[in-house]
Amino acid sequence: MFSLKLVPLMILASFIFVQFLALVTGSALISQGVSVVENSADVGNSLFFFAYIVAAAVGILLVLKFYKGKRLFLLFEIFLVFFAFDTLASLVADEWTALFVAALAVAARLKYPPSKNILILFVSGTVGAILGASLDILPAAVLAFLLAGYDVVAVFFTKHMVTLAKQLDKREAAFSVDVKVKKETMQLGTGDLVIPAMLAVSALKMSYGAAISVIIGATTGLIVIFYILQRRRGYLPALPPLVGYALAALLAYSYL
Repeated sequence: MFSLKLVPLMILASFIFVQFLALVTGSALISQGVSVVENSADVGNSLFFFAYIVAAAVGILLVLKFYKGKRLFLLFEIFLVFFAFDTLASLVADEWTALFVAALAVAARLKYPPSKNILILFVSGTVGAILGASLDILPAAVLAFLLAGYDVVAVFFTKHMVTLAKQLDKREAAFSVDVKVKKETMQLGTGDLVIPAMLAVSALKMSYGAAISVIIGATTGLIVIFYILQRRRGYLPALPPLVGYALAALLAYSYL
């Protein structure tokens, strides 16, 4: 019989929090016309972001091979935390207040290392919101589909994503949500949080109902992953079910 235990429930709650944080943030970004690309409808942007993400993964693997320390990853994490909280705060406050809030978030991370799990949720929601605000639903769907395929190859065939996850965990790098309760542990990569959030925010340009349908679909995909993990331990590519169910739910909402 399938049932959600405490650790999966905590992962599920974290996932849903990121999706709605991205939705609120993305709504503000869209209303302000914020975008990191010139033409949000251009599918070419999907190929650019896909190439950029794959190149980043290869770059991190090279760094892990030749650099054995932890400080570099901590600095990068601090940069992401500062950027995320500065972006979030700037939506409701002036520039100096936003910088102060971002500095407080960084101080919290340095003073209390376990806070990285919570802070990475805000980072993921922010990044997902920016990507979603920058891409219309078609480019966003193409990017999500490409990354889902890449996830399968990287986990089951080349297995470099497994190596990446293990090595980053050893360096205590916050590139995943890591929940541990007694002997039970579970991780969900930041990409698995960001990409569904991106789809939800992109769908928000269509309607709130479309965005909610994406979140419901992606959440269903996550529950399917939990079901599989109860029968098969190890690393699984999470993006295929997350993206597949999210897009299926969007299609159902749009055409039924």
